[in-house]
Amino acid sequence: MANDEHVIPDDVDQFIAAHKRTFMITRRKDGSPTCHPMARFYADRSYYMNMYASSVKHANLTRDPRVCCLVTTNSDEPELRAVVLRGTARQLPGAETLARDAPEGVVLARGIGMEGVKSVEDRPEKFEHEDAEDMFKRAAVMVERIRDEVRVLWQVTPVESAWLEDVRTIGEPHAS
Repeated sequence: MANDEHVIPDDVDQFIAAHKRTFMITRRKDGSPTCHPMARFYADRSYYMNMYASSVKHANLTRDPRVCCLVTTNSDEPELRAVVLRGTARQLPGAETLARDAPEGVVLARGIGMEGVKSVEDRPEKFEHEDAEDMFKRAAVMVERIRDEVRVLWQVTPVESAWLEDVRTIGEPHAS
């Protein structure tokens, strides 16, 4: 299900689609924040993360699904721009993650964009920078890890999005 475009307006949607560098903030057991660099997968205003089930970030989200994601420009770009997404995360069950009719973001996040591809000729752009056999092997390993619950997918549902420069804390002056 796509997120409401009022939560992720067009300009923010375009920025997120164009920039992959993401930091996810979760809460530790004691409630303090912790930050994790993440690979994110985004399509149709829906935001997904793929992680190990044994990771601290997975444990944090399982305990407290509140999450904040900062999507930024690349570190080598001269001017930092960023978007903040604040909301909740939901772990996708394995069956939903591996469903044939899964949304595009889930397909990207589970790492098997090769579904239905039998040869390089079927999707040559997928093999442009990689050995075809390696990609098929990686896809099979990812499916196995998801089935075995070694890796899990989480969907982030934002309740708020904003450009970093527009984020303010009530009662605190903005430093210029």
